[in-house]
Amino acid sequence: MKKRIKSILVQITGLIVFSIFLTFSNLSCNSPTGPQDTPYITYIVSGGFTGGIHTKLVIDEYGAASLESEYPALKRQLTPEQYHSLLILFDDFEKLPDSAMIRCVDSFIYTVEYKVGSYTKIVSADNCALFDSTNFYIEKFKSIVNQLNYLANQIYNEQASWIGLTAEYKIDKNIYKIGEQVKLTYILKNPTNKERTMYFKNQYKFQFLIYKTDYPLVYYTYPEDYETNTTNPDKITLAPGEEKTINYIWDKKIKDHENWIQAPVGMYSISMSFVGGKVNGNYLFFDIIDPSIPIEGKVVPDYNGEGSYSKNYNFQLLVKNWMNSPVTLDFPNSQKISLQLYSNDIPSKRELLYESNLVIDNQSSQITIPAQGEETFSYVQNKDSLNLGDIYWFYVKIKLLAQNLNFEKDAGISIYQYSDNSNKK
Repeated sequence: MKKRIKSILVQITGLIVFSIFLTFSNLSCNSPTGPQDTPYITYIVSGGFTGGIHTKLVIDEYGAASLESEYPALKRQLTPEQYHSLLILFDDFEKLPDSAMIRCVDSFIYTVEYKVGSYTKIVSADNCALFDSTNFYIEKFKSIVNQLNYLANQIYNEQASWIGLTAEYKIDKNIYKIGEQVKLTYILKNPTNKERTMYFKNQYKFQFLIYKTDYPLVYYTYPEDYETNTTNPDKITLAPGEEKTINYIWDKKIKDHENWIQAPVGMYSISMSFVGGKVNGNYLFFDIIDPSIPIEGKVVPDYNGEGSYSKNYNFQLLVKNWMNSPVTLDFPNSQKISLQLYSNDIPSKRELLYESNLVIDNQSSQITIPAQGEETFSYVQNKDSLNLGDIYWFYVKIKLLAQNLNFEKDAGISIYQYSDNSNKK
């Protein structure tokens, strides 16, 4: 009898152990995102108008958080309580949509990757999608994004050794003749009462971006290989109140289809910044001029007129007198500019869509542009006459009709055909 009771007890014990095993097996297989798991989480903020990765936060299965979008990466070990409260947000994470929730162009995109063993789930949404407070899944994802953003900002504010540094940027002139060199000046300052250090992942400490919107379009960045170059990492350490100045001479050469050429005549913007830490950058403006022509200029886009809600488009030519004395323009008729609008194909395939009529009324006039002054000439045209079709990027040539000066500029512009339905809700 005792042996039988002992046998029954052994069987019952075995059943209990087996039941516990099944329970934990089901938890492991069917709940890949439960708070009892130890996942590997990667959070990335990317996109926006400038593109690229702005924030990258990695949290490993041990609760070690690393802000890898900074150099060097900033690290923090989460407490068990912090790690547990974060994981609770991921409960039912596997139920979120697999496809990216993207609703706007040039918006920031928030991506979360959640890995447990062989299980991986990736969810993405942009700024516009996260504004949708009526969607349960978006609200859940937003709570995760908000917490990861908060954690990334905390780590940055606690550990970034360059916080408080400021920068000043200069160029030696704002008008350069063809072939003339440009002197760029970068000044890093420490106005705080603590020693501050900025780190650089290679030998480059600064960058600049040159941009010209009219033809030929110029978009050039120095250094070209900053993201891929890992040679000679460096740092700058500044004592309280100290500053450091770096000068660079740019020969105005840019890369055009793998060939180095001189930057052409035109009106430019230059974005200057240090490439270590999040220190303020700045935009400056300059002209490259042909000294044989007293004016420079560009086509100015009509941002109000390009949308489908507008019946008209205002073609504008900005003319700038770069000299230190006035320039007088003689116009034989009342019309000041003429234009040709083309499809925006390669030059050999461009199709002329519209050409303005020349007005000959002998209403002559003179316009004097003062030294270093500007004048904008306009030509408003109803869109129905422009033969826009179903395209919205165009190439335009605008000519100044002054009889004493031959001057023309061309550019790429965007125009949407007028729609009667554009104002309907």
